Amino acid sequence: MKLYKRLAIIVGIGLIGGILVVELPHAARIAHDPLVVEMSDIDLAKNADQVVSGTITKKLNTVREVGADGEDMVYTRWQVRTTRTVKGTHGQTVNVRIPGGRYLSTIVEVEDQPDFSVGQSVMLFLGKRDDWKGDYRLVGEFQGAFRLEGTGVSQEAVQSETGRRVKASVLEQVAIDSK
Repeated sequence: MKLYKRLAIIVGIGLIGGILVVELPHAARIAHDPLVVEMSDIDLAKNADQVVSGTITKKLNTVREVGADGEDMVYTRWQVRTTRTVKGTHGQTVNVRIPGGRYLSTIVEVEDQPDFSVGQSVMLFLGKRDDWKGDYRLVGEFQGAFRLEGTGVSQEAVQSETGRRVKASVLEQVAIDSK
């Protein structure tokens, strides 16, 4: 009986030690302060591969990648059910990566990113990244994400970070004209 207890303690210590060896180098709170270049609605549309309206349906997960500089970067992945594709072609859903989030012991806080929530109605200006396996990024960081308020011709698109309001139909027309 004593042998089993000792063995259990040794295995437990080994497991904890293994976890620490793997995770300790990443156990940090990293704050990234990106410099965001101001973009007009025309710039957003011209640089976007996709412009879609839809609803945030779920937070998928977070992924951690090590950048070329050796620093960890964490992205939160969101699924959007598209109700309208203004530019580009896409299916019923699109996955969007937003810099920041929590992955195991790594927490990354990034300024100038939208704060998505499930059920939120949005218009997004999206760019492709080949190394992201089909996920999209926001063009212009927060500038490429608009919360939709109201319906029909009075629907407004609001940038959460700035509070800037514009008619959703105007943004759609800018995207259509950029094709």
